[in-house]
Amino acid sequence: MRSPSAEAKAAARLSLLLGVLTLLGCGAGCRTTPGSVAGPAALLAATAQATPALRFGPTQTYAGERLYDFMDGAAVTYLEHHARILAAADVFRGADQAKIELYEMASPDDSTRLYAELAASAKTAFPAGEAGCTWAGFEPEALFRRGPYLVRLLGYARDREAAASLLAEIGKALDGQLQRPVRGQR
Repeated sequence: MRSPSAEAKAAARLSLLLGVLTLLGCGAGCRTTPGSVAGPAALLAATAQATPALRFGPTQTYAGERLYDFMDGAAVTYLEHHARILAAADVFRGADQAKIELYEMASPDDSTRLYAELAASAKTAFPAGEAGCTWAGFEPEALFRRGPYLVRLLGYARDREAAASLLAEIGKALDGQLQRPVRGQR
């Protein structure tokens, strides 16, 4: 008996992952907002499916006060701006790695205010979202917002240009998912 091909195994894993992420993103009390495809976990799953050249690690979600489990003391800033849920995942392109933090805020105004606070000292534009910026700290970082979502991307690569390229690829793909209409709407 022949064993399944690597492609068949990968497709089966992705299908299972999409099902689990849909349950996590929508079935565990996550509320969707007008204009969103679903919860943040489902948006990351859709982004993974739309970018086969990238390998997405497992998505972890943190709702409400559980945000402290992800970032300890810094969670207060996000909660003060009405963060509802965070979906986080690592993304890989060869040896390069990035982290996605996708925050669903209570409203687009909350996303706008938090973005303005976090991006106050950034000078370089990032080509994603309704507003986006990037800066080089210990690792390249990008931040953008679209509607009620705030996205933070961190790049980990030996070469800063490779990290910046990876962040741009992820940002473009994720922003494309954030712009998709809800099923049943036009």
